[in-house]
Amino acid sequence: MAGVRSCLTRQAKTRRAGLRGMNWKDEPATENQLGHLRRLGYDPDRPLTKGEAAQIISDFEASPADKARGAGSDDLELARLSAYRLRLSVELAWQAVEHGEGARLENPRHALEVALAERQEFWADTCSEADKMHLVSPQVAALHRQHGCHFAVPTAEQVQAILDSLDLAIPVWDRDHPELFYQTLELNFPELLRYHRLP
Repeated sequence: MAGVRSCLTRQAKTRRAGLRGMNWKDEPATENQLGHLRRLGYDPDRPLTKGEAAQIISDFEASPADKARGAGSDDLELARLSAYRLRLSVELAWQAVEHGEGARLENPRHALEVALAERQEFWADTCSEADKMHLVSPQVAALHRQHGCHFAVPTAEQVQAILDSLDLAIPVWDRDHPELFYQTLELNFPELLRYHRLP
């Protein structure tokens, strides 16, 4: 029995020593991680590593108000995270274009154009009626009910102008304060206001 225990102890030490040398963060993301990301509303456009998936999950779950809100705000919370994910996609695509980090991307400029268009479409859709939305989702519908229903649909240029100004002014506005999009939209493009809101 002592020989078996000593053999098992040696095997465990060998395994631990081998694990220390491995960098698990660079391994492909697990199906469990990918499933969790899908449930959070994130659909990766490229293969992720375990480290990247862990970071994205952490970012999605990092919002300070996560559990303090009631069940009716789940869609709104997912909307915040979806908006933030779209911003991160644009930032990563910009980095790939600017710094030549497009090794993982076949065409970094095209990836940037797609990321920008998806983000613009997300915000424009929040001001659209459901039958005119490009992508109907609970997240977009939640922002529409809360804020976007007060506005006519802005153009892609108007949306991008708002996104650019907010991105420069406040680092994570879309995750923490998506209502700023609508406040800035009202200030800069008052003609889009369908009717005046009550204070």
